[in-house]
Amino acid sequence: MIVNSGSGTTYYDLLPPTPAPGNDDFDGWDFGTFAPTQTFTLEGFQNKTYKCDTDNVLNGSLYYRVYLSTDPAPAFIGPITTTTVIYEEDDPSCFIGTDRRQTWEDSSLTTNIIGGLADGHYYFEVYTTAEYTFGAVGTGTHVSDNTGSYYRASFMMCDDTIPPTITCPANININNDGGLCSAVVTYSVTSTDNCAGETISQTAGIASGGTFPVGTTTNTFVVTDAAGNTATCSFDVTVNDTEDPTISCPADVVVSTDVGSCDVTGVALGSPTTSDNCPGETTANDAPATFPIGLTIVTWTVTDAAGNT
Repeated sequence: MIVNSGSGTTYYDLLPPTPAPGNDDFDGWDFGTFAPTQTFTLEGFQNKTYKCDTDNVLNGSLYYRVYLSTDPAPAFIGPITTTTVIYEEDDPSCFIGTDRRQTWEDSSLTTNIIGGLADGHYYFEVYTTAEYTFGAVGTGTHVSDNTGSYYRASFMMCDDTIPPTITCPANININNDGGLCSAVVTYSVTSTDNCAGETISQTAGIASGGTFPVGTTTNTFVVTDAAGNTATCSFDVTVNDTEDPTISCPADVVVSTDVGSCDVTGVALGSPTTSDNCPGETTANDAPATFPIGLTIVTWTVTDAAGNT
């Protein structure tokens, strides 16, 4: 089968190809949802056959029908017949006379099979025939119809002017993961539409299960249905830094008083060692400008960007 359901000319197999692999199977295929403004074109069909000496295929024909899955099946449309061989090669399995593998094809059709269809679920059924000559049997017709069940694909029609709906979660507030300036956050965004086939995409933010940095990240999603109608939603993920920084004070300092004085100024206190799960911590101390004789305790404080100390 040769069709264009909106993404270009595509071939589908009715029977397992030789050699494999081939194309997707037509039987059981779901072509999705179509709006009346779209087209679904039957472009033709292809038969792969062989002839060996006087055994030969003379032509190929396609029959098709499209109908609501809830309705009785109508008569098939056809035959659409081709006598055009687009490719042939030697067939090594035949050792007498003229031997060829052949590919028959008619891809000239421009039939829009969904034109004028009402909303609903449809079946697209096909079968093929081929006229042949075969030894003492003479002429005949080979029918490929899936043992009388025919080859059936399906699709939906929906005149969709109603935008889909999309639901984001409420804003999320969460503490940072231990030792990290971030947190892994999972969430779910859902959508519904009067016609099946809508898709959700993220236009801003970080995907569910991703690593969110400390601070607020806005996540925006858009849902688009088969007719192009859209809806959006957004929510914030706020990761709070609740982890205190750490600090190690410098060594104790022992100094002499200034000459002729009972105190000392300009004491070099050294620097503390600090760390934090997020960058940007600052340090301060309560040291006086002038130290008197005796013991003075200096307290160092480290504060991170979130105000934890």
